[in-house]
Amino acid sequence: MKLEAAQGRLVPIDDVTTERSTTFKALALGLETLPDRIEINCGLNANQVAVMIEIIDSQRQMLYDSLVAEFSE
Repeated sequence: MKLEAAQGRLVPIDDVTTERSTTFKALALGLETLPDRIEINCGLNANQVAVMIEIIDSQRQMLYDSLVAEFSE
């Protein structure tokens, strides 16, 4: 393993964890602000925004469940 790490074929787990965390935080922020941005830019009404929030929340939960399942194996 030391040889593979030295050759750049292995990445330290801390680097992977940090990168994943940064990526998912950016994704979460984008999803969190999406309904407001679309409401403002496209003129959605309150009901449309509520539906969008439900869909985004559902997708976020599915992603979370998938990641938990992947890392608990």
